[in-house]
Amino acid sequence: MRRLVPAAHSMDTTWFAVDADGFVAAFESGEAGAVPMNAAAGPEAGDFDAWPLELALVARALGDGTFPEEEDLPLPSYRQEAVLVLRPDEDDSPTTYRDAAGRAYSVHERLGEGWLVLRDAEPRVVVSTQPVEPDRMASLAEDAGVARVIVADEIAYWREDGGGALYRYQNDDYGNPGAYARSEVPIEPLEAESLPEAVRERVVALRLDVRFADAPALHLADHLAETECHIWGETDLHGRSPEADAAPQTAPTAPRTARLILLAVAVLAALALLLWLLR
Repeated sequence: MRRLVPAAHSMDTTWFAVDADGFVAAFESGEAGAVPMNAAAGPEAGDFDAWPLELALVARALGDGTFPEEEDLPLPSYRQEAVLVLRPDEDDSPTTYRDAAGRAYSVHERLGEGWLVLRDAEPRVVVSTQPVEPDRMASLAEDAGVARVIVADEIAYWREDGGGALYRYQNDDYGNPGAYARSEVPIEPLEAESLPEAVRERVVALRLDVRFADAPALHLADHLAETECHIWGETDLHGRSPEADAAPQTAPTAPRTARLILLAVAVLAALALLLWLLR
């Protein structure tokens, strides 16, 4: 699965930010786009695994019925993470006698350890805390308490086909590291406040003073200092090299030098004429 995780900056990096309204956007740096230092997935933000962020989008899509219908596809032959949609409890209303911890315990009663409750409402959704072996995946698919098994690859395909609820920007201008153009606009954008606390704290580390809905393009130079961004190569956010910036300052020295030489020649000529007259 293609995870949204930091990469060496000579390669694509996906980083995240929120706008003035608190909506979340993902930014694809491409090979040469600038990356804010403190953004989730930025160079100084530490390791950031966006898998929980993807899961929040999946849970919301399952809840509102916008996640793709199940297809009759074979289960993978290799281990990977899985999301399970559970069938309703046999009890009429388990929420009336179990708190959240108790309901999570009921999941462990059914499935064993290694699962977290992602959505604590119908349809109930749980996620594996580590990759699931193929044999275990097959047994889950046959479990009477499991309505659907969604593997990580399926989530990746859904997202790449435009699923999810993130604004998306990308840098396609190799010579302008700070320039990002909007590539996707969600119908219902994701609010950072709806994310689990641990993920939310990382995502809101970078807040841009802009509304993504009104910004088909943005430039990091309008929001951040040069020192707050990692840039691939010896350029600034606009793609200008230090040598290019220095060139205009040195250009005027050539005419000034020429004028001084002409003045010196004129003075010498005048002195020579004066000496000739005094002879």
